[in-house]
Formats: sequence, C-alpha cells, structure tokens
Amino acid sequence: MNHCIKRFLFKFYALISAVTFIAAMSLFIAGFLSWQQFAGIAAGVVVFAFGIQKQNLAETELFKKLFEQFNERYDAMNDDLNRIYQNSETSLTEAEIKTLYKYFNLCGEEYMYYREGFICKQVWRAWKNGMKFFRKSPRIKKLWDDELCNDSYYGLNF
Repeated sequence: MNHCIKRFLFKFYALISAVTFIAAMSLFIAGFLSWQQFAGIAAGVVVFAFGIQKQNLAETELFKKLFEQFNERYDAMNDDLNRIYQNSETSLTEAEIKTLYKYFNLCGEEYMYYREGFICKQVWRAWKNGMKFFRKSPRIKKLWDDELCNDSYYGLNF
C-alpha cells in the first residue's frame, strides 16, 4: 500500500469509519438498505477500524525497533565518523574506509525503510541532515559518491 495512503488511513480511520456508519444508518432509516445490508456495512466498518488500528500498532512497534537499532549502530561509530570528518589532511586509511562503508550501509538501510513508509518524514529529515553534514568532508564525499555511482544503498542519492 502506498505509504501516503496508509498514513492518511492511520490518521483518519475513525472519521472514515464514523462517516461510513452514519451514512449506512441514514440509508437504513430512509429505507434504502435492508437490515442485512446495514449489518454487513456495520460489520465492515468495525473490521476496517480494528484492522487499521492493528496495522498502525504493528508499524509503530516496527518503527520503534528500527529507530533504536539505527541509532544504536550510529552511536557506535559516531566518534570515529567525527574523527574522519575532522581529519582533512590525509587520505582515508583502511580502517576509516571500513567505518565509512558501515555508515553508508546504515544510511542506505535507513533510506530503504523511509521509502517504504516505515520511517516518518521528520526522522528521515534529521538523519539526512546528518548525512549531508558528513558529506561536507571532501574525503567522505568522494568515497560516498564513488559508491553511489555503483547504484548501491537502495537508491539513496543526494
């Protein structure tokens, strides 16, 4: 399901359910629906509302899990990334390249989950701003651009 539609349904499922139920009730009272038809619509509204709630809860739990895992991985390499960023004098060492590849992979995974609708825009914007910060380093940017030319990292681009 398109994540824009999904977010819309998550936000307005109660209103959609209420309007549908009230419309069905009005049609039933006016004699345009039989009680069986009304009961079917009412049951559908209940199933819709509970299904959306359950899906929203499951995705919220997934988001929390992803958010914590991504931040934990980032925190583990943050000091090394800052050292690499601050050292502009020398070419990248093998250890620095290894750290940057881990970071690029993390960024690619974050982007993939954002693109699929599991990471909200505000979080993605903050993470992308962090990526843009590290791309200000010519050493990091060069390596990253070389990697992105290989169509790596799930379509992430700047």
